[in-house]
Amino acid sequence: TRKESSAASDVYKRQAIGTIIFFLSALRSSTVLWQTMHQNLLLKHELAVANLNELTQFVDTANAPIFGIDAQGNVNEWNQQAEKITGFTKQEVMGQALVANFITDDYKLSVGEVLAKALQGDETANYEFPLFTQSGDRVDVLLNSTTRRDASGQIVGVVGVGQDITELNKAVSYTHLRAHETLRYL
Repeated sequence: TRKESSAASDVYKRQAIGTIIFFLSALRSSTVLWQTMHQNLLLKHELAVANLNELTQFVDTANAPIFGIDAQGNVNEWNQQAEKITGFTKQEVMGQALVANFITDDYKLSVGEVLAKALQGDETANYEFPLFTQSGDRVDVLLNSTTRRDASGQIVGVVGVGQDITELNKAVSYTHLRAHETLRYL
């Protein structure tokens, strides 16, 4: 009757209020969870940016020439030491075809092959990498090429870390010349 109907209505109201309170609590909890996840993502992003900046500074200021090319062979990395030994600024070389524009003619084929192999995942250590300088001279670099991959593991380019061996090559040539001259007089 009326009492039963009123009691059923009260039970229904209490259940509805309980359901509303439950959903509001769940909504609050999910909002707090979302805020926490958002803060964690922001912190991870800030840490990743800081690490990237640190790595970029490390590469740029390394005391060895570091070159990078993309999958098409165009320069996408050129550190301060590379600038120093060649005279070309990073801005001058970025986007330029490395082999076509900066490698001496007698080495274009072999350097192109080494870089092509690296773009296939076959890395090469200790190969001579002669570059043109801005003044037209040649600088000899002993280079190790390493395949560069993106986050998904796809090959996106090559990074080369080298050592200027121009003076060493000159000294070796001079020593051979002097030894040859000495042997002629014996």
